[in-house]
Amino acid sequence: MRKILAIFIIVLASYLAFDKFTSDDSTADVPEIGGAAGNVQRSVKPSDKRVKPEPLYEIEESSIPETEVINSDTIEGVYAADLDQKDVKASLRFTFKNDGTFIDYRDMTFPKSIAGETTGTYSIDEALLTLHYTDLRDKEVFKFPQAIMSMHKDGTLRTGAVVLTKQ
Repeated sequence: MRKILAIFIIVLASYLAFDKFTSDDSTADVPEIGGAAGNVQRSVKPSDKRVKPEPLYEIEESSIPETEVINSDTIEGVYAADLDQKDVKASLRFTFKNDGTFIDYRDMTFPKSIAGETTGTYSIDEALLTLHYTDLRDKEVFKFPQAIMSMHKDGTLRTGAVVLTKQ
């Protein structure tokens, strides 16, 4: 029973630490002095309920062009990005078809060398493009079952800090 409890605590602590570093919300734990031992109050700033695109790779914010988000029902073509930052070197290429399918090709050379290609389906809701990956994907290269991108007037797609341009 102690092992299960220890595993649960480690997983919970890892999740909370990850959430703290990836969240824009400001939270602070403030211990009370006096009263019941170990009392902790949590002060929470109201959260922003908008869906945030999940980044494929983190790059410097200064390289993102200013764009306006658009709404679209269709997307077709090849969108690509070459990342050459101090933390990551990779090439990304997404091919979208009007039948609702896509092909995702990734080739990362740093910090470790991995490459792969997978397929899936996508859906569009206003300016958000949601990619649904197949379960048969190489999960070392394509870790997540889905990703979210935003579509912009200048013809780019953005996921996190990565900007994909139409080829």
